[in-house]
Amino acid sequence: MKYQTWTYVLALLITINIGCTEESATIDSSTAGGTESVNNLTNGNNSDANLGNGINNNNNSDQGIANVFDVGHIYSNVNYPAHYYNGVLSESNEPANNRFNHAEANLGRVLFYDVNLRVSNNVSCASCHLQSNGFTDPDQFSTGHEGGRTGVHSMRLGNIALFELGTVFWDRRAMTLEEQVLFPIQDGIEISFDASNGGLNALIAKLSTLDYYPDLFQQIYGHSEVTIEGVQRSLAQFVRSMVSIDSEFDRGFAQVYTNSRNNGLNNNFPKFTASENRGKDLFLGRAGCVRCHDPVAFALTNNARGNGLDDG
Repeated sequence: MKYQTWTYVLALLITINIGCTEESATIDSSTAGGTESVNNLTNGNNSDANLGNGINNNNNSDQGIANVFDVGHIYSNVNYPAHYYNGVLSESNEPANNRFNHAEANLGRVLFYDVNLRVSNNVSCASCHLQSNGFTDPDQFSTGHEGGRTGVHSMRLGNIALFELGTVFWDRRAMTLEEQVLFPIQDGIEISFDASNGGLNALIAKLSTLDYYPDLFQQIYGHSEVTIEGVQRSLAQFVRSMVSIDSEFDRGFAQVYTNSRNNGLNNNFPKFTASENRGKDLFLGRAGCVRCHDPVAFALTNNARGNGLDDG
């Protein structure tokens, strides 16, 4: 019976993550607005996986820089599904002093995919947070600097904009995303600009030697000086744009959504299989998953802890 129960739950989890892993439905940029969305990244129209390659292959002309901003959607104008508007968006951790800005979010997008952010020029943020896997790593631990392994699993970034403040990282050591983005950069295994490699000052010195970052900072901030504040602001904005709005779960919930108690979440989703609907019922009820993974964004709740199965 336990095996059957977890089979149902697994069936549900696949529906939650399908938008993150398969990108089966690209969001129409004319209606989706600003979401970078886990469902919108790898269908070729945005070419995010190749963004770093295009920049790093000396494509630093003015036209190349201009193309960075031509991504087919506007980050600061997101059209969320109806079930996001009833309380979910009020949980956003976006601070008043770092509101979405299309140009800044695109700078974050460049940084996220650029292997030059790494001491050894061979790994980017996207190497451990793969867009094809919902911005997480399919491996338990990620491979880092000189073959080292990270201490814990790379957390998913999808819907991290809706995580409660103080729940970033497994051990909750960062209060905000603006703080969080600097931790991997300064980690000796990850981006590796730790004290032994010169720290954040060395990172800024390196980025300043690359033609495109002074140009991007000039366009966005009105000065060519590359700053840590700009790196923090832009990376945090880009990561917040990774919102799942067109997964199988999102599409199913949209069909039954009502402006009433539980918003119809307990109703069977018409296009779910019987197994997927049973998994949803278990997730919301007897299995207790909902205590840590809060629908509809499935962000971690403040009381979420390790389940004891293993580290990471």
